[in-house]
Amino acid sequence: EYNFSAGVDQTVPILGKISKRIAVAKEELARAEWELHDTERRLIAEVKRTFRNAQVVGERIGLANSLASLNQRLFEIAKARFNKGEVSELDVHQFEIELKQRQQEVKVLLSERTSALLELSRLLNIPYKEDLMLSSEIAGELELPPLTSLLNVAQNRPDIKAAQTEVSVIEKEHKLILAERWDDPNVGFFFSREKSVFDEPIELSDIDSFAGVRITVPLPLFYRKEGELAQNLAGIKSAEARVLAETVRVDREVRDAYQKVEAQIGILKNYQAGIIEMVEKNVELAEKAYSMGLTNVVQLIQVQQQFFNLKDARLDALRIYYQALSDLEAGVNMPLSEVPTDGGL
Repeated sequence: EYNFSAGVDQTVPILGKISKRIAVAKEELARAEWELHDTERRLIAEVKRTFRNAQVVGERIGLANSLASLNQRLFEIAKARFNKGEVSELDVHQFEIELKQRQQEVKVLLSERTSALLELSRLLNIPYKEDLMLSSEIAGELELPPLTSLLNVAQNRPDIKAAQTEVSVIEKEHKLILAERWDDPNVGFFFSREKSVFDEPIELSDIDSFAGVRITVPLPLFYRKEGELAQNLAGIKSAEARVLAETVRVDREVRDAYQKVEAQIGILKNYQAGIIEMVEKNVELAEKAYSMGLTNVVQLIQVQQQFFNLKDARLDALRIYYQALSDLEAGVNMPLSEVPTDGGL
């Protein structure tokens, strides 16, 4: 006697479970893509901040070098006048001190510029080069797009889209949980064969073969997934609240950056009204007057300090403007020149 049996069982998903799982996976992929885009947005903003900061530091180096050159000339003039007995040695020492101060400022600024270039190289993932070429072009007058246009465009930011997609993911999961309350039926095919052989008192053999299909349907005696459904519904409400919070946060970011840029544009326009050219002319006149003995060292240093303070204040305003501009462009996720002025999305 011998027995042989074989069978195949297959679970058959019902209620569209496979398509619902695929839908959840697609939404999760979309969310991951939006999160990647948001990482790119923040990286671009950081590159812009670092690059523009390096530009301003380069302008400060140029200012410090020009003042060092000026004090070098004044130092030589003071020595020549001292040798003639026209001024005291105090004048020579005063310009020598000013010269050394400006030279020290150049060293500090060069170190600051190196740090900025190292950070820029890290962000761009390129080897550091001390002579990395930076555009020397400093922003001129900028016309801001309407605030309403910026706010409308900002609603397409990837961090908001990621939060919205999170809601969609949980909603798709809710549909999947509802479908999974019912266990899938099981369909099977089986084959069995039995053979019996009798040798005594007579030779006799018997062969039985069976084949068939069986279907197993689990009975839902208990309400399943109740706790998971309640947790999922709470997750939907939480995700919707995060979307609202993200929208409010982005709106506030754009408004704050817009106000800062607008304020700095007004300040920078004041420096374009000819005041810097006037102070530069005063420095030139004061240098000639000192070499001719028409003014003293105190007046000359006051004029020089006035020139430095004004140029330094302009560069500080430019630095703040650049930071605010970078924040605003990060807030709308595009250069301001590309923002549609009709508020279109």
